Amino acid sequence: MADMATATQFDVGELLRSIIISDAKMSSKVGSRVYPGELPDTTSYEPNSPDLPAIHYSLVDDIEADAAPISRSSWQLTVVASTQSELQSTCGALKELLHRYKKDRIRYIEYVNSSTEWDTEVKTPYSPMTFRVTFY
Repeated sequence: MADMATATQFDVGELLRSIIISDAKMSSKVGSRVYPGELPDTTSYEPNSPDLPAIHYSLVDDIEADAAPISRSSWQLTVVASTQSELQSTCGALKELLHRYKKDRIRYIEYVNSSTEWDTEVKTPYSPMTFRVTFY
């Protein structure tokens, strides 16, 4: 797990994960089920699965400022749930937690956009959410 004091812009994903699982409201929804890249192959998508809801995250783009030790990166955090209501509740809590977040070296997190999709293969709703992170 990345340490806020020594983290680089490459550790921002781990820092986002730490923020999410440290928050009581988010932890009650996803526990520690926040993964880099994609959900584990062993994830069960059955109704009432203990594996859902879950979040996977990935870097969309990263811009490091030349004149200052500041990076701006966009991250996609994808919420996967068993039901539409569970998806909406989890997405709402995630947006509430991260939008306008400021602490330590995270200068600012801004919610950019999201959509609601349906995975026809595993028959579950999911929502890719984009956040822009300013880190120094």
